[in-house]
Amino acid sequence: MIRKIFEGSGGTYGSPKVWLLLVRAGWRVSVNTVARLMAELGLAGRKFC
Repeated sequence: MIRKIFEGSGGTYGSPKVWLLLVRAGWRVSVNTVARLMAELGLAGRKFC
């Protein structure tokens, strides 16, 4: 589900936004767990300046 949300965002969402969407969808997970799993999957949101 994390990968689906991340790819659906065009690779722009970081762990806080992915976490928020998971919680809104009814998942019970911590933001730190989402960040860890995203790192393990090699997923990182784009940084805008």
